[in-house]
Amino acid sequence: MLHRTNFLTRHLLTSGFEPNERFEGIVGDGEDVKKLSQYFGFTPIQILAATAIEFKSTTDSMQTMPYTTQVLDIIQSTSDVLLKNGARINLPDPPSTRLDRETPPGCFSLKDSLEYLTVIDSPAISRQITSDNDVTSLFGGKERIKASQTSFTTSAQTTLDNNLNIQMDLCSVPDSDEAGGSDANSCAICWSEFGVISNRKQFCQVSTRHICGDCSSKRLVEGAAKPFDFKASIRVSDGQFLFAKALTAKKKNIVSSNRMIPQNIVEKKQQQQPNQESKNRVSLGLFNRLNSSGAANEERDQSTNEKISSTVMNVNQARDAVLERGSKLEGLAEKTEALSNASLDFANLAKELNRQQNSWW
Repeated sequence: MLHRTNFLTRHLLTSGFEPNERFEGIVGDGEDVKKLSQYFGFTPIQILAATAIEFKSTTDSMQTMPYTTQVLDIIQSTSDVLLKNGARINLPDPPSTRLDRETPPGCFSLKDSLEYLTVIDSPAISRQITSDNDVTSLFGGKERIKASQTSFTTSAQTTLDNNLNIQMDLCSVPDSDEAGGSDANSCAICWSEFGVISNRKQFCQVSTRHICGDCSSKRLVEGAAKPFDFKASIRVSDGQFLFAKALTAKKKNIVSSNRMIPQNIVEKKQQQQPNQESKNRVSLGLFNRLNSSGAANEERDQSTNEKISSTVMNVNQARDAVLERGSKLEGLAEKTEALSNASLDFANLAKELNRQQNSWW
């Protein structure tokens, strides 16, 4: 379960999923959609924090609860994955509305969701997260959180991949009423309001959305650009940066695997090279010269075959001589053993005769 959860989280984050994007709604109908709409304004790590707080309150009210350790391990490891990929734990609590925007078309509002939870007598998730001191301990402590965040902050840029569609016209960014759509007044990811001096409006050149500086801290560079040379780089959101980074790593793995060519393919290419060279020489009018060299090669091959045959014959003769000598040595050993047995019998007979003579006297 732990491995599966981490795998799914990493897969989302390396596919363009924004680590700090607030949930604005789901297009659809039904009870499950209404329940999920209570998470309006939550970021992924805030959803995890709210789940951890609710789990802790449940375990505190019970003396024992099965799988407590396993659930805490999942919470901490998932927070590690999110923090290592740019999730910010210091964002404000989930707001009840997005600045100057109505509920996205086809989605339930937060008010609709809370009213439905009241009707079915189901408690709503807590929206007070940053003031809860238990979140830090549930995520593994300050040192663990800091170490996870460092791995993301130290990586400032990655190589631009050709598969990414880069938008160079920074003026053609239309606003969208859809969930997660771009808005000229607030960041499409964390919903922070744009200012003239502080928190200025930026633009992701891949997702083509207005975003803030905190949600676009990384850059894409072409070729061997100097580190932190933002003038020769492309601004993208953190999620698109993770996606580009994953594409670059995948391409490197493919190049590395292609270098390990199977031996049979190499031998086949080596065999094809002489044939291709011969065809090229014939096409250049060198047919007669090629035939003469081929005849010379044929004579050399015939002489070599004769020498090999002679050598094989000599080896066979030597082997037969060794086998014959082995047979003779085997016969000599048998005769020696028989002589030794006869000598032993003679010695025994002599001892018996000597004993009889001594006893007669």
